[in-house]
Amino acid sequence: MLKVNKNFLDKNTFNEIKKIVFNDSFAWFFQKSMTDNITKKSDGFFFSHKLYDNDEINSNYFSQIINPLKQKIKYQSLRRCTINLLTKTSKPISSNFHTDFNDDKLTTGIFYFNKTDGITEFKNNKKIKNESNTFVEFSSNLMHRGFTPTNELRRIVLNINYYK
Repeated sequence: MLKVNKNFLDKNTFNEIKKIVFNDSFAWFFQKSMTDNITKKSDGFFFSHKLYDNDEINSNYFSQIINPLKQKIKYQSLRRCTINLLTKTSKPISSNFHTDFNDDKLTTGIFYFNKTDGITEFKNNKKIKNESNTFVEFSSNLMHRGFTPTNELRRIVLNINYYK
């Protein structure tokens, strides 16, 4: 299962959420590896803002960001929700191929905030372009990886794991 939904949110809702995430005062936290380092190979760093994890809200922005998305996604319960920021590199750097969770009942969604040349690639060679206001949905046990942008200062995506 792999579904791509362009123009996922109405323009006003999308712009309101993007304004929050792109604000200079939005807090970003350094992560020393793009994946849980399932291999010994380092896959670079990134910044994140955890909205929800381990059955609790971890951000004051949770409701403002997630409520409009929940209306469209229609999930039953959340497992984890994080906003990730990859910085510009001179050549594309990818994370290791990984699964978000090894649970075939769990669904992963990636919501793209800005258009960059950083892509999401799946182990089956399917590549998703990083386009603003696009939502990609797939089984959480599907192997995938993300790439840094080379044409923009930052690539920002929301990664959400949920039960339908």
